[in-house]
Amino acid sequence: MDAFIDSIFTGILNPIMNFFDLILGAIFSSRASTLIFGFIFMNLLGFLFMYLDKKFAKEEKRRISENTLLLTAALFGSLGILAGMKKFRHKTLHKKFTIGVPLIIVAQIIFVIYSLINGTF
Repeated sequence: MDAFIDSIFTGILNPIMNFFDLILGAIFSSRASTLIFGFIFMNLLGFLFMYLDKKFAKEEKRRISENTLLLTAALFGSLGILAGMKKFRHKTLHKKFTIGVPLIIVAQIIFVIYSLINGTF
């Protein structure tokens, strides 16, 4: 089972890290800096998405899909999504978000701890 979990983490983590290494390699010299920048970027993006979706809802314009918002949360933008939910009072009555986003945060914490213990990071 551990080998299966390791292969999933490696399969998910490596392409994301390679992307950030490629794009940001010239700016940041270490992998840790790339991870931190990626984390900050995804959370700012999540916060921005919540702001824009709330704005579009008020203006009755085309909205950002719930799947996009949840995918952003799953790609380590969950704190930004949660902060946007609280700040803009958006999606606070949807169980998909009020339960799902905190569960994603818990899963991400477990993922990071597991990765640190096993030397993936």
